[in-house]
Amino acid sequence: MFPDLYEYHGPKPQIRQFKNIGETIEFVSDKIKKLVDEGECSCSDIAILYTMRSSEDNPDMHVPHMVGKTLEKKGILPNWVSEDYRSKRSYDVTTDTVTISTIQSVKGFDYSRVFLIGLDLFDPTQWPESEVKNLAYVGLTRVRYELLIPYVKKSDLISKLLACL
Repeated sequence: MFPDLYEYHGPKPQIRQFKNIGETIEFVSDKIKKLVDEGECSCSDIAILYTMRSSEDNPDMHVPHMVGKTLEKKGILPNWVSEDYRSKRSYDVTTDTVTISTIQSVKGFDYSRVFLIGLDLFDPTQWPESEVKNLAYVGLTRVRYELLIPYVKKSDLISKLLACL
């Protein structure tokens, strides 16, 4: 999918399917808790990037709130960067919090560990393939070391990413 990305420095990216978004968020939160507790990286070097706040088939689901609440229950402080204009302006990368953001809001930043949530939510009838590829590229290139892509339903984009591995 992205032929120029052949220089690897960390573990192979992980793409893993889950039954639902709740199970996905629980896995991501547990993984972050383990990374922080074992001293593998600080909270400030972890980002959870999402594509949409909710899916079109479940508009009541609010991914950033769900992620933030689950992290807080585990004793990890989240920082929802793309909540509003004020939160973007006051974002401090040195604060020891896990970044929760849209992919677009973290252009120019990079993190040691990145979790990309929602790449499977793109509706091909509403998103041009070029926009989906560009957004995926931005998300994939925010990571310096370890990339995890959890998903619920297999989409064209997920299939292409799996084929790359």
